Amino acid sequence: MPFFTVIICTYNRAPQLPRALDSLLAQSETDWEVVVIDDGSRDGTEEIVSRYASLTNGIRYFRRSCNRGPGPARNIGVRISAGRFITFLDSDDELEVDHLAVRKQRLMANASVRALHGGFKVVGDPWVVDRNDLSKKIHLSQCEVGGTFVIEKSVFEQVGGFRDMEYAEDSEFWERLETNGIRSLSVEHPSYIYYRNTVGQLTSSCVACSCR
Repeated sequence: MPFFTVIICTYNRAPQLPRALDSLLAQSETDWEVVVIDDGSRDGTEEIVSRYASLTNGIRYFRRSCNRGPGPARNIGVRISAGRFITFLDSDDELEVDHLAVRKQRLMANASVRALHGGFKVVGDPWVVDRNDLSKKIHLSQCEVGGTFVIEKSVFEQVGGFRDMEYAEDSEFWERLETNGIRSLSVEHPSYIYYRNTVGQLTSSCVACSCR
């Protein structure tokens, strides 16, 4: 059982995917596996993943025939994961070399904590529309960014997975986690690099989260 399963959900992100995978292979913490969920891509994504899988036994690939969105794709990744803790990496983002090491250190030092969040830097526009008030924008520092989540796998059995939503599934899931009393911890170390300048990115124009 690896300590981490890193779930990468991707859809037609072949140009950006190597950046994400390279950042995983460079991690100082090595007790992880990667599950890539290809959500119906038509751009050579499978060939890219196969090339990286030839470099390490820690990469698994699952392809869906049609695009259903990030919520259902993440749920598939959780179901087939083998890690004790589940974390996420959007296919157009990347991690600093100590990202997983710092998260593991926090978890090992706080045995009762079952979820981590936070610790990111933004490349591009840091403002998103509030899902509870479409007339205003809020800064991403007020949001829960799903890529930063590190969650004990058993938590998904307790609170359920991500909802099949057009947007804001990260924020909705975290609210449900808090409602269920799951003990969590915020990580300040900004080692998740969140790119907000990818063409066609959903949260560039749609509601992303709500104020905390």
